[in-house]
Amino acid sequence: MSRRRLLTAIATILCTLAGGPVTASAASGATVSSGTGSSVSVFAVGTAAAGARITFVDIPVRATGTLSVVFQGDPPNGCVAGACSLSGAVSWSPAPAGELFVIATRLHHRTTYQAELNFEPGFGYPFGEPGYTTARVNWTPIAGGSGGSTCADAVAGDQALTPVVRGTRLLLSLPQGPDLLETRCGGPLASDLTAAVPQLSLPIRQILRGQRTLDLSTTGSFAAHGFSGSVSSTITLALGRPQDQGQVPSTVSTTTRRYREVDLRVRAHLGGVAPIQLAGDADQGSCEPLGACGLSGSETVSPDVTQTADLIATAPVTRPARDLLAALGLVRTGSTRGIGAFNLMDWQSGGTLQANLQEGALTCTDTAPLGPGEILFQREGARLDVAYGESGDLGVGSSLRTRCPGPFGPQGALATGSIPLRDLARHTITIRLTRGLSYIDDGYTATARPDLTLTLTRIRVISRTVQQIESSSSSSL
Repeated sequence: MSRRRLLTAIATILCTLAGGPVTASAASGATVSSGTGSSVSVFAVGTAAAGARITFVDIPVRATGTLSVVFQGDPPNGCVAGACSLSGAVSWSPAPAGELFVIATRLHHRTTYQAELNFEPGFGYPFGEPGYTTARVNWTPIAGGSGGSTCADAVAGDQALTPVVRGTRLLLSLPQGPDLLETRCGGPLASDLTAAVPQLSLPIRQILRGQRTLDLSTTGSFAAHGFSGSVSSTITLALGRPQDQGQVPSTVSTTTRRYREVDLRVRAHLGGVAPIQLAGDADQGSCEPLGACGLSGSETVSPDVTQTADLIATAPVTRPARDLLAALGLVRTGSTRGIGAFNLMDWQSGGTLQANLQEGALTCTDTAPLGPGEILFQREGARLDVAYGESGDLGVGSSLRTRCPGPFGPQGALATGSIPLRDLARHTITIRLTRGLSYIDDGYTATARPDLTLTLTRIRVISRTVQQIESSSSSSL
């Protein structure tokens, strides 16, 4: 968890304890600080639950070892077209230094925990050394025909694990999430390796004391989704002495400002398709290391998500409610100057990703679950802009990966659209997201031509007064 994400988590807990909304637009107002210059803002309704206490523990981590996967296409296991032709190895080596963040919330004699293990460049020494995922994969005809290619790729960057907390125990497994083993080469997904990956379960109180080594070494085998192979790990995590400990009382003694908030709650459904046309880069020096010269085909993103979403306008309590209603397009009269209206809708999964690729006589087809995504709502003048992309930064990035070779997704929104703000006054609104983008990833060029539909059905409009909440001066955060 980055420092800002950690602070956002603390702010969310404060909002939840206070009974306030936990939304992106609610994060503006009061300040919770880390003592390092970082801060995050939060609104909460009323006052927090009396007696609740939030404790933050920061434990330095030194990591050694490697997680390695060796695989081959396995016809008896039902490999789909092309996957039978893939064989190779992929490995992940974490950054040598990281941090384990734990947030403990004590309320009504019960403690709950949140945790995240971060391997971001810049932690510890050597400064800035990242973790790496490397792969070398052969794509060759099954019957021994001519042709074929070899993909060699290396991916470096921020990497994080989110341990599962069940009661008073912390469960850690590798790989956790799709990112650790993803490269531009084909091969099994992280979800295919579940039966063979290293797992560890410990009482969280032991973790909080630090100064112990977590051993994630293991060997095992797997057979899933047309691949079989082995998994081996030599990874160990040495926990240092806990530091930067602090407490954030959730009872707040100072209220400095009051705000008015109007929440348009809707039921949202996102569907349709977003085909991405792919081709190996014309620059042989770029495409040859990835075995992508001459490759062509498509990936089709098909989200299928239904959930509630909130479009929220916030202003000082001195502004009349009609101004906030106007900022949401619900009434024609009222001044919208200085009133922001936006929010995020995000989800962990929903929909599918299909690949259909060719390179000479070789073909590869696959269907994989679509990973996390988000919708950003943003008022721009008299219009509402809507953007769809990967959860976190509206960049699809590595989440657009199947078992076939291919590029990562774009670092911008995959699909965007816009409607007049006044359309929000209707009970049901349909928004077409048809503006895509062209982008370049190592060894590949890609063009997205989305045809997505976002349908919003009004549930209710909520008006409320919120108070600015600040952490007390005694907190060490």
